[in-house]
Amino acid sequence: LNGGQPTLCVACPSIQSLDITGGGKTQRFSYDRVYWSHNKEHPFFATQATLYEEIGKSMLKHALNGYNTCIFAYGQTGSGKSYSVLGQDTEEGRGLLPRVVQGLFEKFETMPASCERECVVSFLEIYNEQIRDLFCEDEASPAENEKER
Repeated sequence: LNGGQPTLCVACPSIQSLDITGGGKTQRFSYDRVYWSHNKEHPFFATQATLYEEIGKSMLKHALNGYNTCIFAYGQTGSGKSYSVLGQDTEEGRGLLPRVVQGLFEKFETMPASCERECVVSFLEIYNEQIRDLFCEDEASPAENEKER
């Protein structure tokens, strides 16, 4: 305790691990990739462009090859899921989704007119084990909407 307050320290020693220090102990957690965005001076700082380069370009390639793609953002409230996916309303701050969609439509424009193109988008939220269609204007769940039809 620090002045009666618990302290917790999070460090990013590599792009594949996080160290959590609290109560005098440090525990290391390993991941496929850690996107560190707390300090621009940190050697492993990840920008929105970093996310697009490492994840978005691959998603775009697969989508253009006819495969379904999905962004699944999971984490604690306030951990940056919406920021990573949607970003901010600036060129530098644009998130993964706006960058992928822009890339998709830029590719569509270069395709021959005879090439068939279709883009279907769904936005779902899972919160407290409830699924909600974010394109649905009312608050009823998709399952409740089906019952009403």
